[in-house]
Amino acid sequence: MIKGPVALRYAPYHVNSTTAATMLWDTGVLGLASLVIVLCIAFVQATRLSGARHVPAFHRGVLEACAVLFALIGVSLPYNSDALAVPQYQVLFLLALFQVVYWGSRQDVAGP
Repeated sequence: MIKGPVALRYAPYHVNSTTAATMLWDTGVLGLASLVIVLCIAFVQATRLSGARHVPAFHRGVLEACAVLFALIGVSLPYNSDALAVPQYQVLFLLALFQVVYWGSRQDVAGP
């Protein structure tokens, strides 16, 4: 693994070992808190929308899987750096987030 000058300077601390450590180093407490808040809101929305009647059955199942994905990403933040280092992980996260945003916006169109 290639290490940058900061990681080499603070080598015993493993600055780039986890997503939480990297986020704290790069964006501070506010950046990490923002990511956690986005994950929590997305989880709650996905869980709520997975039971909505205006969402087709297939997409309700996808929203349930999205809720699991958000929970797993949140739990894995202090343990690995996949959320920032693996492009496939980031694409999957964004696709799940877009799914939640889309069906959340369609809720207003569908009515009660």
